[in-house]
Amino acid sequence: MITMRKMTESDLEYVLANALDPNVRTCQDRIPTQPAYTAVKNDVILGVGGINWFWPKVGEIWLILTKDVQSCPIESYRTIRRIFEIVTKQNDFKRLQAVARTNWREAVRIVEKLGFTREGTMKKYCPNGDDVYMYSLIK
Repeated sequence: MITMRKMTESDLEYVLANALDPNVRTCQDRIPTQPAYTAVKNDVILGVGGINWFWPKVGEIWLILTKDVQSCPIESYRTIRRIFEIVTKQNDFKRLQAVARTNWREAVRIVEKLGFTREGTMKKYCPNGDDVYMYSLIK
């Protein structure tokens, strides 16, 4: 069973060192530290994520998964979905947004399965020059 807890600095350090997507380390200065949560299974960190609130009712969701998530992909997705539903019900928002690299199909699939709508492509957005899709969920 996957459990959730508030993210700690050591959780974030572990996730960055063991990220499923090694490119995430180039963006680590953009990662908000709170409010953020850690997913754990059998004392192994599967990932961290949260919402970076830009201003009232507008924020961006983010998620960084570790390589360990590959041992339980279906359970991990169900947990992401469950936590996302709880967080969106608990927070009064008018717009949530997310970005996913255009060349990472798994990330695109997760964001789209959560109900986000693709708004467009942001060219050369990542530090390494990768393009990303911008998604939104409007309430």
